[in-house]
Amino acid sequence: MRVARERAVGQPLSRTISLTLTALGAAGWILFLARAALKIASYALGPHPDSVWLYDWRVYYAGALDLLERDLYLDPGIGVGNLQMPVHVFNYPPMAALLPLPLIPFGYEAGGLIWVIAGAVALVASAFAAVNVTRAPLGWAGIGIFWLVYAVQPFFVRNMLLGNVNSFVLLIVVAFMWAHSNGYQKSAGLLLGLAIAIKVWPVLIGILLIREKRWLELVSAAGFVAVQGTLAVLWLGPAVLPEMMNALRTVVPIPASAAVLWTTWARATLEWWPVWGSIAVAGLLIAFPARGRLGLGLAMLAGLSLIANLWDHYLPTFALAALLIATSPEAGRLASRLSVARADRASLQPTSR
Repeated sequence: MRVARERAVGQPLSRTISLTLTALGAAGWILFLARAALKIASYALGPHPDSVWLYDWRVYYAGALDLLERDLYLDPGIGVGNLQMPVHVFNYPPMAALLPLPLIPFGYEAGGLIWVIAGAVALVASAFAAVNVTRAPLGWAGIGIFWLVYAVQPFFVRNMLLGNVNSFVLLIVVAFMWAHSNGYQKSAGLLLGLAIAIKVWPVLIGILLIREKRWLELVSAAGFVAVQGTLAVLWLGPAVLPEMMNALRTVVPIPASAAVLWTTWARATLEWWPVWGSIAVAGLLIAFPARGRLGLGLAMLAGLSLIANLWDHYLPTFALAALLIATSPEAGRLASRLSVARADRASLQPTSR
């Protein structure tokens, strides 16, 4: 009788929790989409009250123009007209300057609006694809709960309006993970190579490919990086190589008001954090002999650890890495063992009558 009563109480409670989480997830999606659309529209149609509108887009736009003129990394200033950046040179790989080329005919403002909208669409597509890759228990509702938290943060509007390339890279990385998980090794390798060519940090996922003996993926990724790099050097000239290496090492100063994540937060906040701390974290994460979703999540965190300035617009990418780790079979087994141990401790405690 006691067991039956507990089950009767537990079932409505479980349904209530499930409905509550679903409602929160739906609210998160609605808030995310509505707030992003309204802010993009208000900045595109009205005056710009601050400098966040297309702030990063001007880097890619100027880089694309320099790429066309064959002086990428050689231009002494980076910006559009009087809109200058806090860096003096394009500090991304050449592929990041190639991506916005189709938008150059639209001009800076119209091209930037298309770029920002495409970035928001890529972010939404990444979220849906991540549900498939991670097999998250709550599915789209779980992503919606993340959006609910993310969309009310003070940096949300800025991140949607900057026009950063991170949302595109996130979609490419998620597409790679889907192809990797479903055995499409050649496609997975090409996608990983593209992600590396744009942002570099996914290169540490290659260690996982070696561990899993995904040789076709590894060769495809390395081949893509090598071919696009060779074409870039042929177009820009071999003399650009030292200038490119110097540009890629350029680090933007972190303003006091900026929000940063992970090891960048430690470097900027903790006085005792060593200069080699981020490299040590990356090394420890990638050295852990994990495979599957756990290996992918750890490899992503390792790659993100190597980014000098991990700004808050990397948060969705960081969240994907955490989700991969949390939904891995290893994490599930650990949770089961902890649950059993807790139940054993509870059974040993005396009960009062």
